[in-house]
Amino acid sequence: YSGLLRKGKTMLDLHDLSSGAAWLATRWWLSEILPLVQRDSGGTKAPPYIIVTGIGRSRPSWQTSNIQSFVMEMLRNEGIPVWVQEANRGRLQLDLS
Repeated sequence: YSGLLRKGKTMLDLHDLSSGAAWLATRWWLSEILPLVQRDSGGTKAPPYIIVTGIGRSRPSWQTSNIQSFVMEMLRNEGIPVWVQEANRGRLQLDLS
């Protein structure tokens, strides 16, 4: 899964993952990567934290799960404010302030 952080540590790319794998990757990112980003920011305003899910156009026909909806629901269950970006419907933005 070397491509998960291909666009930087503040953007998690979940393309090509199942819902379960996407959630595990998200938990890893939240617990292992973002604390380092926040620590290294030195108290400056944090950049937006983005999860790239895509909008399902490249989803194989046999795959029925919607990764974006699943990850968003799981994050909300954890009490993390999250929304779909208006400018790019294939991305979720998190508020970790």
